Amino acid sequence: MDIDFHLVDLRVSTLPTIYSEKIVMRVLDLGAALNDIHKLGFNQLNLQRFIDLIERPTGIVLITGPTGSGKSSTLYAALNHLNSEEVNIITIEDPVEYEIEGVNQIQVNPNVGLTFAQGLRSILRQDPNIIMVGEIRDRETAEVAIRASLTGHLVLSTLHTNDALSTITRLIDMGIEPFLVATSLAGVVSQRLVRRVCRDCREEREPTKRKIEIFARHGMKIEKLIRGRGCPTCNMTGYRGRMAVHELLVMTEEMRRVILNKEPFSKLRELAIKNHMIFLIDDGLLKVKQGLTTLNVVENEVIAKVMKQARDALESGQSLAEPMRRHWASPPLVTQMIAIGEETGSLDAMLAKVADFYEAEVDAGTDRLKSLIEPLMIVLLAGLVGTIVTSITVPMYDVFNHIQQ
Repeated sequence: MDIDFHLVDLRVSTLPTIYSEKIVMRVLDLGAALNDIHKLGFNQLNLQRFIDLIERPTGIVLITGPTGSGKSSTLYAALNHLNSEEVNIITIEDPVEYEIEGVNQIQVNPNVGLTFAQGLRSILRQDPNIIMVGEIRDRETAEVAIRASLTGHLVLSTLHTNDALSTITRLIDMGIEPFLVATSLAGVVSQRLVRRVCRDCREEREPTKRKIEIFARHGMKIEKLIRGRGCPTCNMTGYRGRMAVHELLVMTEEMRRVILNKEPFSKLRELAIKNHMIFLIDDGLLKVKQGLTTLNVVENEVIAKVMKQARDALESGQSLAEPMRRHWASPPLVTQMIAIGEETGSLDAMLAKVADFYEAEVDAGTDRLKSLIEPLMIVLLAGLVGTIVTSITVPMYDVFNHIQQ
């Protein structure tokens, strides 16, 4: 549709409920498509690494993140950067969200047998230089995409994973052989969208001791923090618009050997740190320091990530302490207490002590209110998963009662 000479696409979904029709509309502003790779919010190091990745002649580059994290925008910006008369670019999408001049775009149509996998096979007979697959949804599509990247093509696609490193285990869990993952994967970009501080009501404030400590753990110093006071422009929210935070994994020969030898996942993380990979939380803190977003917004993303990993760990019979230990939002003392509780069979007592610890911090007047949220949410999560892990069901209820008191 055309609104004031401005093209806008609407993707409409309807659902009959017991009271009335529920309608959800996704608005695609064709005039506001992110065509410039420099406007995606990459920091300078990640931007150069991303450009180096997509300018390779072969290999597969994956953009990962949850639904609504801006993966499509990153893909389209990459295609615009690569688009030229000398390059044959073919995409297969479901659906085609933005039309790009000079790019051959195909829309999936299962009714006539045109799936991602079948479309990919047909594309390979069209002498492409670059292939973009809207989303890798199954093993068949993943295998065809990976084999295409091994036969002289650059393949760009998206995948739903929690972070860049877990993309590797996700592909292997889908049934892809480790040697195929190791030889084909060039790099992974993981991203999230966070709210941007309103420019019209931004103001400086002194950071609390806890926030200074958070930055210090990541080798950063912070003297001032920016927040939105709230104004009519932002509907008194303090935020207006969104921006992306990224982490970018560039595969190295050492990482490929780890995958081929089926070494522990933790080894990949060690190598990523060795190669100065900027993780999501690091990029988020950098943007907080620049006054672009707030620490609360970044913390919310971390809390959601920890909760998902804690749930997955419990459902698979693993430790609750391990996913917490990997994140700065969980103080070492807390994760150690939970680990001891799991090892000694006294998890209920330890979780109660954790709750006491945070309550004491709040009562002492330190700015720990935000820190209280994550342990409570993880305790709540553990209680929900307790229907599966029956051995900890009763202790969870005890912790809830303790916290409520």
